[in-house]
Amino acid sequence: MTSNLSAKFLLLEEEVGKEVLEREHEIHTSILAILARRNHFMVGIPGLAKSLQIERICARISDANYFRVLMSKFSTPEEVFGGIDLRTLKDTGIQKRIIDGMLPTANFGFLDEIFKANSVILNAMLTAMNERMFRNGQETLNIPLVSIFGASNEIPENDELSAVWDRLHFRHSVQPLSSSANMARLLRLEEVENPDPILSMADIYQAQQDLRKVTIPDSVIEAILDLRADLAAESIHPTDRRWKQTMDILRAEAWLRDGEEVEINDCRSLVHVLWNDSSQRSTVMSKVLQMIDPMDRKAVELYEALAAQEKMISGASSDNDKMKRLVEVFNKLKKMHPDVTELRDHAKETERKSEYIEQAMNKYRGTMKFVQSTMADIQAKAKEQ
Repeated sequence: MTSNLSAKFLLLEEEVGKEVLEREHEIHTSILAILARRNHFMVGIPGLAKSLQIERICARISDANYFRVLMSKFSTPEEVFGGIDLRTLKDTGIQKRIIDGMLPTANFGFLDEIFKANSVILNAMLTAMNERMFRNGQETLNIPLVSIFGASNEIPENDELSAVWDRLHFRHSVQPLSSSANMARLLRLEEVENPDPILSMADIYQAQQDLRKVTIPDSVIEAILDLRADLAAESIHPTDRRWKQTMDILRAEAWLRDGEEVEINDCRSLVHVLWNDSSQRSTVMSKVLQMIDPMDRKAVELYEALAAQEKMISGASSDNDKMKRLVEVFNKLKKMHPDVTELRDHAKETERKSEYIEQAMNKYRGTMKFVQSTMADIQAKAKEQ
């Protein structure tokens, strides 16, 4: 049975998902980031609801202090950390900032185009992101920051940004809405201006304390060590700090389901944590899912194969060419059917809902329906002519 407190977090995830469509993974890992006091990053073109997602989460936390800033190469430390206290500077000669309402007093910070900030700002950010501390004049302050949420149009390639990049624990590449039905929902959707609060900061602090009681058994540690070796064999090397910081992420996942102990299935979110550049994402997903359940990996491979077949159809230059491709794809789909059956039976036997299996089966049904209906349309058009 889900506890009252964990139920609040799940309700928050559900409610935000009604407003920010096709972002189930991103919303879920945002909740995990808050529970584990970790940071979160999304990359994608402008207009994909990256900032909206975080705003809608914070809007449902009754007493959260939220800070947002758009970064550029011209941004100054004053825009992020506050202006210089001129009175203190005049009276004491100490350069101290007025931090009220700025990042050092925020519970949640959204840094848009985070990698466009200059090195002065980013260097000052490192301690805040990792240790939750800020140097102000001669004082080192413990700040109330729970999570930094960053967004950008690109993934950093500059080594100077590697320290900040490593402190962004969850990493997502977001895409435009893929479903016409969801696009229609978006066009009709009315934003809830003042949603009822679901959580308070006290709830968040209590949950963070509670998840410290969640234990990680040796079997999970051993699986993580094997995963580390598998990734190293593929020249993927998350830092030691990153591996260590995943432990609270696993605890948060277990706590959300009211588990007292981490299970191997709680490692699924690592697919969004362990890659360093976009070329590594599919390999990390494959290795993590293989560790948890080989059938999930098989489902991902099936989904990707179906997407490749759809792409081949879209490249047809004429109806005759399209029909040839449709027939070829139809025959391939028939050969894939035993794999679909195996995935379906596995889901029934284990009585575990797997989003990867569900997505693959939906993709198979959708592709088969598309192929059959398109073939029928082309044949009907040929008869008319």
